[in-house]
Amino acid sequence: MTVKETYEIDLFGDYYLSPVRLSDSESTYRAFIRPEITDNLAGPATDNYTLQDAIDFLSSCEKQEKEVLYPLVWGIRSRKVSSPTLIGCIDIRPSQIVKGQEGHIPDPNLKEPFAIFGFWLDTDYRRKGITSAALRALVYEVGVKQYKISHFYGNCFAGNIGSRKTFESVGFKFVQLAKDGAIKLVPYQVRDEERFALILDQNL
Repeated sequence: MTVKETYEIDLFGDYYLSPVRLSDSESTYRAFIRPEITDNLAGPATDNYTLQDAIDFLSSCEKQEKEVLYPLVWGIRSRKVSSPTLIGCIDIRPSQIVKGQEGHIPDPNLKEPFAIFGFWLDTDYRRKGITSAALRALVYEVGVKQYKISHFYGNCFAGNIGSRKTFESVGFKFVQLAKDGAIKLVPYQVRDEERFALILDQNL
């Protein structure tokens, strides 16, 4: 795994990460109107997701990137795919920046900085280890190296086997089943949430 000065993180083979851009609008829009992708996501917040919604989201990501130490929202990409290269997305949410996440970790009174993740991947690229590689990259290259975080948490709707396997493949341990712990925005549903933790040596 290598990190380039242009905010590009190589994963393996032809797969890599780079921050999301407005040029990803069409790919994001097409992903978020597909139930096989959104069924296990909390969002989007509208049942009539439009290209403008994607543009607004990516614009906010680009604006945020200028205000933080290191990018938080990354496109999962393949060099074999012609432009646009986006095949998925993963984000890291450091508690120092993204507030109000305490309700989704096992100990809401935790004083140490922590981070939570969110991700999706196009169905054609699943079961190849791509999301696991992306998650590992964000933990170590962004969370540890850039934000000095050692407490990492993951969550997913109960029964989401794919996400559970992704967390466990990176070393996260299942720690809690939170009854009615998560909300899916559209259609509105209250769901049980599986929670995972990865606590690293602070001297890494």
